[in-house]
Formats: sequence, C-alpha cells, structure tokens
Amino acid sequence: MSTPGMRRDWSPDSPATDRVWAQAIYAVIERRLTLRQAAQAFGL
Repeated sequence: MSTPGMRRDWSPDSPATDRVWAQAIYAVIERRLTLRQAAQAFGL
C-alpha cells in the first residue's frame, strides 16, 4: 500500500523524518523551547 499522498518519509535521505519532528516537539514541551528554537536545534 504505497499511495503517493499517504506516503510516510522514513528514508534516511529525507531532511526531516517523523522521528526527528517528534524529538523536536518533545523538546518544546520538555524544555519550554519555542518551536522555532527546537527546529533550529534539530536542523528542521
């Protein structure tokens, strides 16, 4: 089941995977960072 619209980007060459986003969002909650600060910290 690989429809282009529903495709999840788990490939290593993807700039920002869901896992990285999850870590960044967790950092926002945990460290009270702004989303912009977290994005910069995680290279998003």
